[in-house]
Amino acid sequence: MRHVKAFGIKLAIHLLWAWVLFDLVYSFTLSAAIIIAAISAILLYLLGDWFILRKLGNLPATLMDILSALSVAWVFLNMNGNTETFFPSLYFALGIGFYELIFNEYLTKSGIVPDERPSP
Repeated sequence: MRHVKAFGIKLAIHLLWAWVLFDLVYSFTLSAAIIIAAISAILLYLLGDWFILRKLGNLPATLMDILSALSVAWVFLNMNGNTETFFPSLYFALGIGFYELIFNEYLTKSGIVPDERPSP
């Protein structure tokens, strides 16, 4: 149940940030914002939080989250024929990265994602 709550929080933040940035600021469609938020939330939860965060720690996981969010947003917007999509995608990724830095700490401190890094 803790994973459902954690993913729900992640998805809500992704949806909120995508809606504000893509729909309200840059006037892309609401459906594009929802799809980008859903894909990035799923990808970042599975890849970033479940593999990289537990094995490498917060900073590598956050950097991967930024690159993944940038890639998902940029590819999706370009596939839909939009132009000048790099900076909106970059702003989305940076906002998600800032949130993920805090969220990853929550996941490790609450024990939802175990820290499996080797001890020095």
